[in-house]
Amino acid sequence: KKTQSQKHFLGLAGEASQTVFQGITIAESGAIESEINVENSNLITGLGGRCFSKPENYSNAEFVTMSQASETDTISLEKISYLQSRGIPEERARELVVSGFRNQVIDIINSDSIRKEVTEMYID
Repeated sequence: KKTQSQKHFLGLAGEASQTVFQGITIAESGAIESEINVENSNLITGLGGRCFSKPENYSNAEFVTMSQASETDTISLEKISYLQSRGIPEERARELVVSGFRNQVIDIINSDSIRKEVTEMYID
């Protein structure tokens, strides 16, 4: 059966905190010609923040396309400085950078009600 699965996980690690992503994707024998994509993006926003990622893919089927990607980055001082040079205070600039990171997943949610619910989770 030809199927498609795409997953994107985000991790945010603030000061002295950590995230852990361990994802195992298995394509069983009936998943012939299926496509599976798993992405994990992490952003460290504070001193002592750490992110650990261990994505794994296994296939027991023929002609399955599987991909995985994992990246970890620190909050960009260059982006913060740019926003500050435009008159945005440092704390607000940091909030904008983190919000942009989150929105890379929120923006691909097709359902309006689910997108709204996820967005509301991040309102302070």
